[in-house]
Amino acid sequence: MDSKVGLSVDQVSVRFGGLVALDRVSLEAAPGEVHGVIGPNGAGKTTLFNVMCGFVKPDSGTLTFFGQKVHGLRPEKLTRMGVARTLQGLGLFPRMPVLENVMIGADSLAKVGVLRALIGAGPTVSEEHRLRAAAMAALDRLGVAGYASKLPPQLPYAIQKKVALARALVSNPRFLLLDEPASGLSEEDMGELGDLILELSSELGIVLVEHHMDLVMRVCSNISVLDFGRVIAEGTPAEVKANPLVTEAYLGDEVQA
Repeated sequence: MDSKVGLSVDQVSVRFGGLVALDRVSLEAAPGEVHGVIGPNGAGKTTLFNVMCGFVKPDSGTLTFFGQKVHGLRPEKLTRMGVARTLQGLGLFPRMPVLENVMIGADSLAKVGVLRALIGAGPTVSEEHRLRAAAMAALDRLGVAGYASKLPPQLPYAIQKKVALARALVSNPRFLLLDEPASGLSEEDMGELGDLILELSSELGIVLVEHHMDLVMRVCSNISVLDFGRVIAEGTPAEVKANPLVTEAYLGDEVQA
């Protein structure tokens, strides 16, 4: 295996009853780069992410993380190994303050578990302080530490998006899976998100599922295109733009814009 590959999906297939969600999909993502995954709705992008983070066990194929086979491992195990993910939706607990929402993402750092620390079960005082400090640092990095005591529904949507990202970053992942992070954002917020993704990619590997092509073409080093559960094209943004299969299946006139 190429030593530059951090997260590798090799010939992965997933079936839900008679539906083939992924059909021998392969993808290699390197640390220090952003690898985009695009395709029409129903192409299998979210299923692929669910395989990568352990929510779905593939029927065949392998998932490798820095040379170690990890397919079939539970999500919490993969998180402890360094795989973090954001969701298509925010996934924030509406009645839990921002700081505690982010602390939930630090469970891989905790010796007794974040929820036990929050409710005070067991020898958790120093543990809670440590987790709170890590969560505050993640919020501060994204410029939203001032909202730590607020409830998510009290905040603008773009701020809630940053809170969800802070929850993924607080575990100090080696790879970050971003599932449509630009959805619902304004053009200005999307530009800021692009800057942030490029900044983060200097420290960790990123796999990005996104429908906003301007963002994808700006931040990604390589792109895989899915259609009906298969990879129909892969390459640099320029190569993907020029691929007629991609034009036909997904991008259409947008590829020429």
